[in-house]
Amino acid sequence: LAFIAVSVMSCQAEPPQPANTVGAKVDGRTIVSTLQLIKPAGESVELSGRPVDIVRSPDGTSLYVKDNHSIFTLDIASWKIRHTLPFGEKEGGSMFGLAITADGSRLYTTTTQNRLREATISKDGKLAWGRVIQFKGTTPGAAAKGNSYPCGVTLTRDAKTAYVCLSMNNSLAIADPLEGKFVAEIPVYVAPYSVALSAGQKL
Repeated sequence: LAFIAVSVMSCQAEPPQPANTVGAKVDGRTIVSTLQLIKPAGESVELSGRPVDIVRSPDGTSLYVKDNHSIFTLDIASWKIRHTLPFGEKEGGSMFGLAITADGSRLYTTTTQNRLREATISKDGKLAWGRVIQFKGTTPGAAAKGNSYPCGVTLTRDAKTAYVCLSMNNSLAIADPLEGKFVAEIPVYVAPYSVALSAGQKL
């Protein structure tokens, strides 16, 4: 009698590894939308947008954050979002540019195309849109043929004057926030991004 021995080898595949998904992990690390793994120092708040600028209220109770589609109020004590103010369907905030008045009553933010927008702040931190200043076509012979793409903005202490970088115009705009009016445009170097006002009133 002939016996044939058959040897069966069992090959078990490695279990599939879970995909790296955006969000917080159990060990305190977070995968961000660029698939980078970060471990922030301190607490974090998850947002649905892309934050581009942040200012603190003068009384130290709130943070106002600008992202690509809204401005929201973050309560510092509770670390919770209290209010969100969307830009609207045809407008966004994907560029840097946010300033708050010294009394904490108003925010000024630049938009994706041509405008500086005012947001009033109520005592409970809620935001509401106010006046709008338009920059496109403000000065004859402006460098930009299309949108001016305003970005960085700063205010005088009395909030009577706003200075705004017009990225595509290669210029600095001067505006009157209280009247909601454009005042002047000063040529500067290529694509200005941010502006600061010294105590000696120099830009």
